[in-house]
Amino acid sequence: MLYSMIVFLFSGTFGTIDVPYLVLSFVTKFCLKSALFFELHLPTTLSSTSKVESSKLEMEVIPTDDYHEFLNIHTMKSKAKSKQETRSAPYKLETVCLAKDSLVVSTVRTSNTLDARPIKHVILPVYNDNAQERAAFKLKPISPKEWRPVLNDEQCIKHMEIPSNGIPSMPCKLGFLCNWPDVAKEWTERKRNQGWPSDEIVKEIVTTGITVLPSQFSANDGEGDLWEYSFFRAEDTLERKALTAAQKDCFKATKLILEAVGCLDVMLNVRIMKHAFFYMCEETSVVTWDVSPANCIVSFIERISACVCERLMPHYFLRNANVLRPANEEDLNSLEERLKVARRHPFVCLFFVFDASFLAALLRPIQWMFDEAITTSQTWSGDRLVMLNNYFIPAAVRGIDSVILGGEFRRAFRKCVEATHDLRAICQMSDLSLEYFIQQLINFVPSLLDRWMMAFFVDVKLKTSFLDVVNGNEEQLSVRDMFGELLVHELQHRTSETFYPFIPAGLMGLDRCADTISQFENVLDDLDIDHEVICDVLVWGMAFFRGACKRKDRNSQEVVMHESKMKILQNLWKIHDLRAQMKERGQRRRTEQGPDGASVEI
Repeated sequence: MLYSMIVFLFSGTFGTIDVPYLVLSFVTKFCLKSALFFELHLPTTLSSTSKVESSKLEMEVIPTDDYHEFLNIHTMKSKAKSKQETRSAPYKLETVCLAKDSLVVSTVRTSNTLDARPIKHVILPVYNDNAQERAAFKLKPISPKEWRPVLNDEQCIKHMEIPSNGIPSMPCKLGFLCNWPDVAKEWTERKRNQGWPSDEIVKEIVTTGITVLPSQFSANDGEGDLWEYSFFRAEDTLERKALTAAQKDCFKATKLILEAVGCLDVMLNVRIMKHAFFYMCEETSVVTWDVSPANCIVSFIERISACVCERLMPHYFLRNANVLRPANEEDLNSLEERLKVARRHPFVCLFFVFDASFLAALLRPIQWMFDEAITTSQTWSGDRLVMLNNYFIPAAVRGIDSVILGGEFRRAFRKCVEATHDLRAICQMSDLSLEYFIQQLINFVPSLLDRWMMAFFVDVKLKTSFLDVVNGNEEQLSVRDMFGELLVHELQHRTSETFYPFIPAGLMGLDRCADTISQFENVLDDLDIDHEVICDVLVWGMAFFRGACKRKDRNSQEVVMHESKMKILQNLWKIHDLRAQMKERGQRRRTEQGPDGASVEI
């Protein structure tokens, strides 16, 4: 449906891609930084794992004892009986038991390379040139006598089903551990101009070894005798230790785009995408992923499209093996067309992913970002500074504004740091300062209370003077007079002896005083101010609030409301008082222990 709409609405109306690369880079970063958008659209199904940094959804290792190790493998169904089945359960779960006392080696000479393991059985691979370019092979034990019940006429090991030993996924097949195979030696010697992955990671992957599992090319009657190498451990190491955050973002964004036009199915899935992606990581500078994520996304789609056109996508570790699944020409031609649309209209694909969400109306910052991107792209003259000030920063601060409204000032500050870093890279403006971005954010926040609290947090964190700008010409009260000397001493210790903050008098009026005190407690907690100091602040604040209540004649409804607010402040004081007592007990307990941790008499 989305594919048809994109073709109908946008076919032939744009240039190389549907928006400038600079805009696409920003939109991609913005979507992936939005937690709600990420949660809604990236973990869609178990079949298309959303987190490239983890492959546990695809193959989960379950240690059992010194002799066995179970793997839960989510494999793609070869052919669904209906579209509904494809959407609901495109993957099936299989369990494989690895025999730790057996080892597959390329030659007998390498059988002792993992001598730390209690290896009893050594097995050799037997290749057939017609078996998918050595992606599938047979296994022949060096001592066939012990394997006689499971050998075929060629003295090769057949697939075996064994009890699952308590694993709830039915009986499982047997697999083997394996040294790094000679057929994958090219990967260890490959020239890597960009230094990815590093020599240390390559060495770790080779040392860890791989596994041998029943092949997908075998018959399904349980009598198959073809096996294949599984590099899931190597892939997991690359994802955890070699991929940068920018590379992972590129993969996630590309996945979203391809899903929007229906490219991810049996023929092309996340596992297959990874092979093309790893090749691209080898060939692309690490800096490029940060500076121009849009170019990386388009290049990634182009690489996948070229592989589909050639009907060949090389295995990352076995260059001569093809990971593309067999399919009829009609399906492959359809996939080609969809990839062309994804490559030409990545922005529109991302928009439809967002627009199709049942919570789209709640994601107003993203909605504004998409709408403004279309308008800005049509009038942009190529000036990056204009794009930064008129579109990028306004869109970014709208996303952070909701975090401030939720009272999460520490998280808002962290998002400011991330946004400034991303904008510096995308716009190639190293002189863009964090203070400038925060100033735009504070100016955008509509509430004076939230503006003051954010400015206070930043001034303590960065030793800046945003409070002077927020206070402006407002009538002001000293924070010392409102919240006590103890807090001011703590703040001066963190900033400077000349730091004497003031707060607008309007925020300490009777109608707003309790809310201000409660929010101020939240800011101090985010700044990791000591609980004893926060308790003192609350005592001063409650005294001021109580005095303000006494000075004004009130009706019964106001009395009830103010008493309710006072109880909230008292509960906050109790929480911090309890935390302070727990901290004191912990310190006392540590002082009562000797250097070796043993208790001593005092």
